[in-house]
Amino acid sequence: MGEDIDKAGKAEVAIILGASVYPGKRVSSVVNDRIESAVRLYEAGKVKKILVSGDHRERYYDEVNTIKYWLLKSHVPLSDIYMDHSGFSTGESIYRARVLFGFDNAIVVTQAFHLPRALYLARYWGISARGFSADRRIYKSARWFMAREYLARVKDFYYVHFYSPRHS
Repeated sequence: MGEDIDKAGKAEVAIILGASVYPGKRVSSVVNDRIESAVRLYEAGKVKKILVSGDHRERYYDEVNTIKYWLLKSHVPLSDIYMDHSGFSTGESIYRARVLFGFDNAIVVTQAFHLPRALYLARYWGISARGFSADRRIYKSARWFMAREYLARVKDFYYVHFYSPRHS
């Protein structure tokens, strides 16, 4: 499994969207596959930088530094890793990638079920984006992910069209 690296195209940055991490620098299978996929893109020269965006609002829960740890273990130089500690949702992560970090060309690295929404949001915020599916296995919680994703799509559509800063 996993997407063909040769078909990925090139971009300025790979955006890794955060997900579950655990104490001791352990990561969920979803995050592990996102890290491995981003590293593959980086090593193949498809991206020059990696932006890690995730939740770090609590002292003992830190998606961003945990993912950074594994990127460094995979020999991605610190100088090529950007960190967004306030990516509490896909929408916030994408918005911040464009507005705060200034990226306008990206490959979004996440699972296939998540890509349509992430790419919709990226294009809405002015990022020329393509997706790279990080699916490298069948996930035990796939049904839960799909149910959650359906609700998140409704939430983000509503937010984008009625409450986003572009409408203020």
